[in-house]
Amino acid sequence: MKLFFHKNALILTRIAAFLAVLLLFVNYYLLLILNNFFSAVPGGFIAMISLFSFLGVALGAFICPFFMSYSEKPLKSILFILVILVPNLIIRAIGVDLWASSLIARFFIHVLSGMLYPVCLGLFLQTCLDNSSCAENRTGKYGMFFFAIAVVGGIIIRHIYLSILEKINAAQAINFTYNFINILIFLIGCFVIVCILLQKKPAAESSVKTNWSVILRLFALAVVFRVLNSFMEMRLFPRLAYSENTLDIHQIIMVIAIPVFALLAGRCIKRFLKYFITAAISIFILIPCLLFFNEYPNFILFMEILVGLLNNLIWVVFTFAIIEHYSGGFWFYALASSIHFTTLFSMISPMTKQLIPAGTEFTILICGIAAVLFVFLGIRIVFPKNQPSIITNKTLFSDIFREYKLTDSEAEVASLVMEGLKNEEIAKRLFRAAITVRVHLVSVYKKFKVKNRAEFMALLMKKHQII
Repeated sequence: MKLFFHKNALILTRIAAFLAVLLLFVNYYLLLILNNFFSAVPGGFIAMISLFSFLGVALGAFICPFFMSYSEKPLKSILFILVILVPNLIIRAIGVDLWASSLIARFFIHVLSGMLYPVCLGLFLQTCLDNSSCAENRTGKYGMFFFAIAVVGGIIIRHIYLSILEKINAAQAINFTYNFINILIFLIGCFVIVCILLQKKPAAESSVKTNWSVILRLFALAVVFRVLNSFMEMRLFPRLAYSENTLDIHQIIMVIAIPVFALLAGRCIKRFLKYFITAAISIFILIPCLLFFNEYPNFILFMEILVGLLNNLIWVVFTFAIIEHYSGGFWFYALASSIHFTTLFSMISPMTKQLIPAGTEFTILICGIAAVLFVFLGIRIVFPKNQPSIITNKTLFSDIFREYKLTDSEAEVASLVMEGLKNEEIAKRLFRAAITVRVHLVSVYKKFKVKNRAEFMALLMKKHQII
């Protein structure tokens, strides 16, 4: 049994991390259900617990790096999790009545629960970090896909759970949901501890250098989107209202499309990001048009689906894209939670409503400003200002490459071979799959009539000296 756990530690860790993230999202969506029963709470029940949860996420993101860093002795990390988990469960055990009536109890419960977000997400992303699994992505081909599955899994379970609540009264629904959430919190903590115990080695080292320009732009793009959504008072997502108990076309498309796009993005996140942001810019430019097409429900539905999909993909894709542009290290957990911080801006609609006059013209103006900001922040990611020099020896050997009729792609690969790069490093430099690099190399060897890399490099240098 010990040998089994030792050999399969990474697989088991990934399973436990995935289950922790899945239950975290289930807990998040079930918590929103409670808003159906507490709509009379002054100031808004969901806004209050969202603010407390955000404070917990922010606190956890700051503290996690000090306690969750890799160590051969995981006692420090486990004690940190227990400090979060045990008080949470003790306060919850008091019962739903005190929880619903006590602001202090809700504060501690949701701050502590919010701290689990950077823990679960950080552990999940660390289990995805594996350079050998995919030449293009540090997080592998399927990390984002399973993250998307966890997100849509929470949505699906929410709808199943709502159909159960329809059969009982409000008081029973509150108690049933509250107790179920308590069980979820306990299970999340158990899966996190399993992850900590099974981790045998730190995340794979990466040659990636932190690109703070891209990271900050991704964060700012998410902020612009959240602020605009807040200004529109959630009118961009009317079909995501949590009073709807059945899956309609909007939710069905979300459940199918989000994992599909995540799977496509997993092939090469950096390349996918360019196409995704280009499409997002187009959608942003179209958003002001929504105000003039109220008489065309099919167009409104189409735009709702696009914007709803954009909202979820920003969460999924940007989270992984930020990690791809971060070299790792001490603040990994904090950075993993950065996109979640932008949800705070979804709660500022009461302030924007007071500061900005009502009227279609002002709404169009704000949407236009948001679109310009989105274009300004996104265009640099789509078209980087300083492209790294990919081919340094292409000109040096260009005459020889033409003589042997190499294609442009083959010449690029051959040039990087002469720089001493391995296939995986060439794939990263060119943003291509490792198998594509191997195919080009086979063709190059065939044209030069050599058997391996050493013979190719020797022949090319000999010919270059002759020339």
